[in-house]
Amino acid sequence: MAEVWFGMSDDGLHFTMDEAPVIFPGPDLADLDGCEDPTVMQHDGLLLLWHTGYNERERVGRLLYARGPDSKRLATVGVAIEPWPSRFADPKEASVVQIGDRWRLFFEFACDGASLVGQVDAGRPDDPWSDPADLLIAPRSDSWDNWHLRPGPVIGAGTDRPVLIYNGADRAARWRIGWAASSRDFSQIVARSDAPLHSPERERLGQDADIAFASSAVETEDGGRELFLRLRSAFAARIRDVRMGIREPHPFRSTPTRPHVTPPGRRATGVRRYRVTGSES
Repeated sequence: MAEVWFGMSDDGLHFTMDEAPVIFPGPDLADLDGCEDPTVMQHDGLLLLWHTGYNERERVGRLLYARGPDSKRLATVGVAIEPWPSRFADPKEASVVQIGDRWRLFFEFACDGASLVGQVDAGRPDDPWSDPADLLIAPRSDSWDNWHLRPGPVIGAGTDRPVLIYNGADRAARWRIGWAASSRDFSQIVARSDAPLHSPERERLGQDADIAFASSAVETEDGGRELFLRLRSAFAARIRDVRMGIREPHPFRSTPTRPHVTPPGRRATGVRRYRVTGSES
């Protein structure tokens, strides 16, 4: 059964995990059979967390909201986005940013057998969210992301050209990582990657590992950005972005290294880390 855990790290690769999950399934029906896909941020002295709750009997997912003064005192407050079976089924995978005095939440939802990215806004992150607005990005019929889309982290929120990192796939669910540069208020896309930002290394992970997901991004002290991604279920990786190039042709180069992660009390897990350099040329 899925749970939400919390861990700390000095280098982004070696994490010390808490002794117990910070969010457990139940007792409410909304997450009775699992909670997963956490998105966390700090605001006004509180730790805010959005996560997916699942009810097996109903076969319904909901996007839930939790908050607390720290990771050990988080409590689920309620449902952030209820499913709309006729239009927005199984909302999950939140990505939250502040735009001026408003907040925007991107989320994945199911529609006609595909995953799409919806967006809602609110005056504060704990206010009721608006009705879903028009889609910011859509599948492209002639591209690698022609069927499924899932939001990842936003880089450069508050700048003139923020970038939404997203996960996209074809009908065969071959997931890749892409980016979409937006106007400052996320009203339109101004540029989008033709090629995936990252693809799995099938010759190293096996033929059944044709999947890559972007999970989160952090800014470093030297002004760079690091993107954490998952290859298959057993691998994590880190991409080092020195300068975020977002013009075509695709400007990124990657050099893999092989660190490892062994959280205390947890089985050692393979980790892949990529240092990526690029320029706006």
